[in-house]
Parts: sequence; C-alpha cells; structure tokens
Amino acid sequence: MAATGASGELPAAARQPRMFGSGQTAARLLCQRCGPTRLPRGKLAPAKQRTSSDMNAAIAMVPPAIDLGMGLAAQFVLLFLPHVSKGMQLAAINKGYKNSNPRGFFEDTVARLKGEIAKAGDDKTKKHKVVAQLNGLQRAKAAHENGIEFFTFFAAAALAARVAGVDATFVASATTLAVAARAAFVGLYLTTSVESLSLLRTAAWGVGIASCFGLFWAASVADGGIAASFSS
Repeated sequence: MAATGASGELPAAARQPRMFGSGQTAARLLCQRCGPTRLPRGKLAPAKQRTSSDMNAAIAMVPPAIDLGMGLAAQFVLLFLPHVSKGMQLAAINKGYKNSNPRGFFEDTVARLKGEIAKAGDDKTKKHKVVAQLNGLQRAKAAHENGIEFFTFFAAAALAARVAGVDATFVASATTLAVAARAAFVGLYLTTSVESLSLLRTAAWGVGIASCFGLFWAASVADGGIAASFSS
C-alpha cells in the first residue's frame, strides 16, 4: 500500500493514472506482477539475452547468412518454384500448355489422367507411368499452396521481430534457418513420393515453423510481452 502524507492523502504521483509507455503493454504490466521471474520495473534485458529461450538459443547458433530482405525474397522464390514445376509438367504431359485457362487446364489434365489409370487395367507399365505423372502434378500443387501459407506466417514473424527491435543477428539466423528448411521441404516434395522420405519433408516443415515461432517469441520478449517473464 502506498504511503500517505500528513493530510492522509496519497502523493500526487500515486494518484496519477499509469500510462503505457513505448513498448509497454497491458501484458507487460501483468507480467511485472507475476512473481520472482518478472523483469525489473522499467528495465528490459539486452536484446541478445531477451532471445535466450531454449528454442531461440538453438536458432541463434545458426550462422546469420541471410538477412531479412534477402530471406523474404528467397521465400517468395521458393513459393513459386512448385508452381513453375507444375506448369512444366503440364506442358510435358500434354505436349503443350493452355495459358488462356491454366487452372481449368490443370483440372482437365488431372481428370484425364485418372481416366487413363482406370482404363489401364492390368497394364502395370502404363498405369505406373500415369500414376507417377498424376502424383507429380498433385505434389507440385500442394507444395505451392503450402508455400503460400508458410510465406504469410514467416513474413509476419520476421517483420514483427524487426519492429519490436529484436537483435538483427538473431533475425538473420532465424531467417537463414527458415530458408534452408523451406528449400529442403520444396525439394523433397517435388522429387519424391517415397513414404520414408516424406517424413524428412515433414521434419523440414517443422523446422521452418519452429523458426517462425522463435521470431514471434523474440518479438514478444523484446516488446515486454508475456514471453518476457520467461526470459528474464
């Protein structure tokens, strides 16, 4: 309880409403009352210390080879590589490409390939060839759609970290890890349908997602959010 003056009234400073300063949020004020793990009032740990959760400590070990700008560009390229691959496969299967209606062209090709598989009967050689063509198209489409989802998540995480003032070296390390993981994911998705190797693809996806979560965590810590109480 605040001390009162001789008149029994609270000091003027204590009567003033608490205002949110730069980087302070309601979550930070709550965390300052969470017990012995709270940050000292009015102080934030240095940027490198604020990214010292177990996961982020592992991310920080990655050489910061790619900065945020180049990382976003690389993710954009990796997003469209499967789309280009799908177009090349369509052109090879159909001996040409219908650019006037590419999505309809894709759907028509898939329907035709499924019909050829049904008509192949016991011709295992022909069926195997057509199944491989169909699987290749479907994997390329799925990789492209997954890339759109991942790019949105990564861009939001990386920009949040930079706006919050997270150490640029850590952001570059997380960006490098995300790009490497995404390159492995796309390569495995486009080139193989072997079940055991698909598990490696899933692992690469998980590493990329972990790097995004690491950036979000670091942004929360740097901004004095809830994560700050766990990183003091």
